[in-house]
Amino acid sequence: MKIGVGTSYYPENWNRERIIRDADLMKKAGLSFVRMGEFAWSHFEPADGEYHFEWLEEAVQIFGERGINSVLCTPSSAAPVWMCRKYPSILRQGRNGERPYFGHRDHTCYSSVKYRELVAAVTEKLAEHFQNNPYVAAWQIDNEPGASRFSQCFCPDCQKKFRQYLKEKYRSLEALNNAWRTPFWSGEFFEWDDVELSDLFDRTMSSKTLESRRFRSREQADFVLFQAEIIRRKMPGVPIGTNNYGIADRYEVFSKLDFAANDCYPNYRPEGAMMDPVRHKMLCALYSGLKPGVSPWILETPPNPAFPMKDLTKFFFWLYAGFGYDRIFYFPWGNAPAGDEKIHLSVVDAFGKPGYQYSEMCKMISEADDVLKEFSLLPLPRSQYAVLRDHDAEWMFSGSDSKRMEQYYKGFYCSYSSLCKTGDFAEIISKTADWSTYKLLVVPVQNNISKALADKLRLFVESGGVVVMNGSSGCFDEYGNYADSTAPEHVSELFGIEIGENRPCTSSLEPVFDDTPEFYRNRPVVKGSLNGKNVTGTFSLWTGYIYPTTAETVMTFANSQLEGHPFCTVNRFGKGFAIYYAADRIDQHLCDEIIRFAAEKAGLTPVSYP
Repeated sequence: MKIGVGTSYYPENWNRERIIRDADLMKKAGLSFVRMGEFAWSHFEPADGEYHFEWLEEAVQIFGERGINSVLCTPSSAAPVWMCRKYPSILRQGRNGERPYFGHRDHTCYSSVKYRELVAAVTEKLAEHFQNNPYVAAWQIDNEPGASRFSQCFCPDCQKKFRQYLKEKYRSLEALNNAWRTPFWSGEFFEWDDVELSDLFDRTMSSKTLESRRFRSREQADFVLFQAEIIRRKMPGVPIGTNNYGIADRYEVFSKLDFAANDCYPNYRPEGAMMDPVRHKMLCALYSGLKPGVSPWILETPPNPAFPMKDLTKFFFWLYAGFGYDRIFYFPWGNAPAGDEKIHLSVVDAFGKPGYQYSEMCKMISEADDVLKEFSLLPLPRSQYAVLRDHDAEWMFSGSDSKRMEQYYKGFYCSYSSLCKTGDFAEIISKTADWSTYKLLVVPVQNNISKALADKLRLFVESGGVVVMNGSSGCFDEYGNYADSTAPEHVSELFGIEIGENRPCTSSLEPVFDDTPEFYRNRPVVKGSLNGKNVTGTFSLWTGYIYPTTAETVMTFANSQLEGHPFCTVNRFGKGFAIYYAADRIDQHLCDEIIRFAAEKAGLTPVSYP
């Protein structure tokens, strides 16, 4: 077995002599791949319809002759200046009509009809040019889709496509008005042209904001997938993926691509987070669970991310390998001579001179090859613990408030951290994944629970699984409005409870418990016994009046207007258990204890590691 190590390379910056020198150094280091072409549109097509690929073909040949295969990238994230001037409609447009200025990347619109024509043309020409080249190992579509420096687009093409999306979904304005409950704030629509896209955090009608997110997610996925289909027609069988897919639903796009690729920059995290093992595990798990059974890739990561205090290149290499990543690319090989990213940690310096980092890279690859040569193939890692990641639930939870989106991420991190403290890593999975191999599943704040999801949860627990759910889960319908039926909708019997009156609560956004009399006077407190252990904690954001039907209460509210009411319940259902706690956020220690309680119910023995 071998983990393929690669690097990002930009031959448009260098002459043939420099490319040969770099290729020789890469061969000596043991690199297997080089990634090229992602931002090179102005070099591919300096004028409308005038294509030049010979410079890239020469680089592919030079690397290929040295045993280094190429991952080629479509250039759709960096439209050249002539294109922006000649076809201004391709640029993103703000609500006020302002278009982005040239000089950045990701300044174009995913929905623009004209831009898709231009992208299709260059992608087809590229695929035709390289379709018989033996050194092309894979393709990357675009670069970090969704990571635009500019706001969401409101151009005429976007608005037109959004209205068409709504017409296909709702059929009539009457149905749309009824579903969105638009009379509030006099929000009813009387003409389709009156419906406009929302910003991600528009504080207007939450249903329109939610549908705008769903539409933008679909358009972003379609923008990637239509390019992939062009390449597949020309080069069937060549793996196609994309990297660091943001803002939108990752499962929507990677279910139709061949591999999922992560861009992992530990050094870009807040100060103090570099040595946070949970954060790095979670960043790895986000992509390792996108295509179950398929090894994920790292398409960008920096060498020596903790420089100058520690060289953690080897540490992160083996962390990625431990999560099943079998292609790891370092960004960049050498710094570009100019531009926004010229100051970067790199393998060699801006002039191509090898030094300490190159030497360490050589030793690391040699060591890895030596260790792994004893194995023909290793299976992908599997866990018995999982946490559900549903992008639609994130959008619904956040509504039109950016602070609530931040709280969703923090709550998700809290649950993931607790799972990791059981002594195992946790997998991050989708609603459509196969859950049959897991014993414990955490479902954070699933505001809307569809009948299909409820049936899947019921089967999972009946078969012996343990599920943990919390907060306002099952309180909202598919449009983000309060559900008409008993909450938690569709799973009330499974959890053995009914959520009565539910309320946002006045408390600190960051729940940190402090066992002092003053804290008890000023902050909400919950207490109980979990497997014979007395547990106390606090919560924030949301809570409610819980009425058990068949569930056993294991924790109650210790103070406040809710004193004595159930807070955490457990219900035996079939061979398994359904556990619920009545808050959107809880403190980390309390979350640890609830997850440990759930793990023991699942027959799992938590293990303590250094």
